Amino acid sequence: MNAPQVLYEGRTDEAIAVVRARYDGAKRSPFNEAECGNHYARAMASWACIGAWTGQMYDANTGNLRFKPLAERRSRRDFWATGDGWGTAVTTGDGDISIVVGGGTVRIGDKWLRAGDSATVPSPP
Repeated sequence: MNAPQVLYEGRTDEAIAVVRARYDGAKRSPFNEAECGNHYARAMASWACIGAWTGQMYDANTGNLRFKPLAERRSRRDFWATGDGWGTAVTTGDGDISIVVGGGTVRIGDKWLRAGDSATVPSPP
């Protein structure tokens, strides 16, 4: 079963159970998850859970970064990443989403943001 796909289907409890049942490294090296392609495949696949949980969608061609989180909370802080940058997204009680670039660069609309820069992105409909 694929945890990110289950998250995208809205079955959060089932997805969390899949993630928790992963290879735990207690009997062998936790850095060599052999049942999933030696050394990296499972660790790389787990990144998809972050995007699924936060609802992050990024279109590099238009600079459109959106978030539609599965777990609805009025105020939240989430990690985001694109091909060239990463940072945090803070959603306030009024629904505004502010992003802060922690490293690299990211295009938002017609602006390029660098580490330390911040911007507001539209909240989802």
